[in-house]
Amino acid sequence: MTRPRTRITQAFFVSLALVPLVIGLAACGSSGATRPSVSGPGYQFNCIPNLGGTVHCAGSNNYGQLGNGTTANSSTLVQVTAVTNVGLVGAAGGGFACQALATGAVQCWGNNASGQLGNGTTTNSAVPVTVAGLPGPKDLSGGADFVCAVLADGTVRCWGGKASGQLAGITLPS
Repeated sequence: MTRPRTRITQAFFVSLALVPLVIGLAACGSSGATRPSVSGPGYQFNCIPNLGGTVHCAGSNNYGQLGNGTTANSSTLVQVTAVTNVGLVGAAGGGFACQALATGAVQCWGNNASGQLGNGTTTNSAVPVTVAGLPGPKDLSGGADFVCAVLADGTVRCWGGKASGQLAGITLPS
């Protein structure tokens, strides 16, 4: 009996690893707490902001998705380079992560094959880069190769891969 449960549990966690997790203000409850959200998990890695204002990541790092300036995997948490004063929302996807800063800027790092880092290039980055033309988001959500942000006025802006039509009818940052 233990063996089937193990398989089910493993399948459950594997499927969770493929789905980006975004916890925004609603997850803080109605108390109005301002705790940073979880940036990941992404595919085979995870990023976690802390209350000290920084972000730490661990796991696979073949695209630089740990954000520490290297492409070396890490089984322990490493601090993302130059990300301080994190805001309330973050997102992760297929080999990349993004984090809003308290300043309203959004920074992303890792895989950029489809432009999911939002800096106008398709060059991977092992250190955070700033998303161009994006005013402070209320929420972020990452997919396999794209990111969407809900802005203060309720509009949604997305960037990254659109090969499957996943960004159809959505305003992209200029």
